[in-house]
Amino acid sequence: MFKVKVVLDTKYTEYCPNVYPAYYEFSPAYRNFVNSLKTPATKMLYEYSVKKYHLSLPQNKNLTIEQILEKPPKTIEYELIDCIYDMKEKQGLSYSTLNVIVAAMLHFFEISDVVLNRRKIKKIQR
Repeated sequence: MFKVKVVLDTKYTEYCPNVYPAYYEFSPAYRNFVNSLKTPATKMLYEYSVKKYHLSLPQNKNLTIEQILEKPPKTIEYELIDCIYDMKEKQGLSYSTLNVIVAAMLHFFEISDVVLNRRKIKKIQR
């Protein structure tokens, strides 16, 4: 059995007040997302990735999960691409880390019935 160690960066912990974990638990879309994951390690990594995406974009900080899902798919796509670019270029995250974050986000939107252009997003990731 593998042990997964996730190091939370200080930027994430600063943006994550205690209200967020409670809110996520009550969101039906978020609950469906978490319940679709099998292993505890995957749940932990994917939850971290969704919260990082949610809190890294200034336009999403004041929105609920449901409000983000109501955006047009093209808008979500461009926001996700901007987020990937920021993590890749400005934060200097590795390809492996980006791969986990992108996989988590694509899974989250897929479970929530939002159709995104996976091919375009994956090409930006490289």
